Formats: sequence, structure tokens, C-alpha cells
Amino acid sequence: MVQYRPVIFQEYIEARYDLRITVVGDRIFPAAIYSQETAYKIDFRMDIANARIEAVRLPPSVRPTTHVMARLGSCRSDDMRFDPWMNGMFFIEINPGGQWLFY
Repeated sequence: MVQYRPVIFQEYIEARYDLRITVVGDRIFPAAIYSQETAYKIDFRMDIANARIEAVRLPPSVRPTTHVMARLGSCRSDDMRFDPWMNGMFFIEINPGGQWLFY
């Protein structure tokens, strides 16, 4: 039963693409992951072999600052989702030392 388990619920956000931003030191490597083109639109990792991934430039409003990068750690992966209707980026999570080899 849910009331006896630690769980996190997150609202579903439609996406044009997911954004994986890998930060290593002061370098930023953003990639668009077109999760909506896979068999499982909620989480591209379930169909990663068919996920189209491409390098992208971050809009200025999304670029992490050097101050924030220094405070959060020098190696991590941030996940965001681009909503095509709101034309906005939604922050999902920060993965300390997050996975990056798949792209």
C-alpha cells in the first residue's frame, strides 16, 4: 500500500524532447533526447536503442552559471524536459555523477 512506502509522484509533462545536460568541471554537454519517438514516451531508457539523440545549444535562460556548477559539484547530469506548448524547460532532477556513456 502506498501510504506505507516512500514514493515520489511527478506530474507528467508532454515533451518535444528530453534534455540531458552533463557537466564536467566548467564544461557543459547538452543533448536532446527525442523520447516521444520511442516505444515508451515516458522514459526513453526503456527503448534507448531507438532513441534519437543529438547535441544542442542551451538557451541563455537555461545555462547553469559557474557559481551554481561549483556549488552542485563538478561532475553531474541534469535532466530537463522541453514542453512544446508552453515553450519552456521543466527541471526534472540532478544526477550526481550521472550516466552519460549512452550518448
